[in-house]
Amino acid sequence: MILIADGIWFRFEGKPWVLYLAALKSCSGKSAVFLKPFLFPGKEGGSKWQIVFSEIPEDIRRRTCALVVDNLNGMQMIARDNNWLLQLCHFHMLIKLKVCRKRIQRKLKGGSIREEIFDLVSYAMRARDPQKLNTALNRLEVLSKGDLATKRIRATIRDFLDCFDYYRTYLNYPNLELPTTTNTMESMWAVLRAMLRHSRAGSNPKSLLMWAEGLIRVKGSLACNS
Repeated sequence: MILIADGIWFRFEGKPWVLYLAALKSCSGKSAVFLKPFLFPGKEGGSKWQIVFSEIPEDIRRRTCALVVDNLNGMQMIARDNNWLLQLCHFHMLIKLKVCRKRIQRKLKGGSIREEIFDLVSYAMRARDPQKLNTALNRLEVLSKGDLATKRIRATIRDFLDCFDYYRTYLNYPNLELPTTTNTMESMWAVLRAMLRHSRAGSNPKSLLMWAEGLIRVKGSLACNS
């Protein structure tokens, strides 16, 4: 079994809340079955994910072989403690380097360099040629220093280099057919968002959680091919 998880951010009375969504898929399956959602105040964090995962029945946790998540603090420890492989989400990484390729955007500080960084990171996550991979990583190492890129982008590059192996777990274990994104969570969020838009549901934390639980009971599962 593969466990996929992601947090959806909300704001109530000016304070952040996160809806914690998790789903399970079999290694050969093409759909993911959603688990009971949780809603906690404050920012998304590993300690709260530990609570969510602890609610999964022990026999299912033992049968789980991999965790697919964003690169949050604590996720590597959670995977290690549960003896799970860790696959970090490509989408979350690339969105941090989001590039608008319109000409006007290239006038922004680091615009053209950001395009290069985006392409290098995207390639490094899927490269199969060791020599070309090393070339890409070496170039990213150079771009993580100096002032060619903004401070935030340089920090993002360093974060990627520190754990880039976890973005490539799917290549090392092709038999598991690991998803490389948590886009199934985004799909469920899109369904929930559409439902909330056409009703007064979700006006407070209690209401939001109730509607999320109801939707997941009805919907049950979604396609998971990424």
